[in-house]
Amino acid sequence: MEVSLKKPLRLGDLELEVLEYLWVHGEGTPKTVHSHMQDWRDNTLNTVQSTLDRLYKKGILERKKIAYSFQYTCKYSRTEILTLKIGDLAEELSKGETRELLAAFVEFTARLEEPRIAELEAMISAHRKKQARKKP
Repeated sequence: MEVSLKKPLRLGDLELEVLEYLWVHGEGTPKTVHSHMQDWRDNTLNTVQSTLDRLYKKGILERKKIAYSFQYTCKYSRTEILTLKIGDLAEELSKGETRELLAAFVEFTARLEEPRIAELEAMISAHRKKQARKKP
């Protein structure tokens, strides 16, 4: 799925925690999200409702009215949001200079253990095959 959100995508700590809840649980109401977080985060139900509404207005969440409340779901997977955030950071820091971006990626990859590097190579290979099938 192509992610088309306002760029750059800015997400606060509470927004990220709400997204984490929705990725794990699939859906949630303000009350269920608030109940889940209340053991370690001192937010009111109103704050959680506002956060869900803000994520909805940013285009990240979908919602449907159930009785007197909204039920929220994520429109995008964690991978899609991560891809967008990495793209935002890369654009901000590299100013479109792909050589420096690739060099930084190689440096980052060099820190990985061999099984993760093999996994990355397999992902790149699978992506190339998928792209080749798309070409007429």
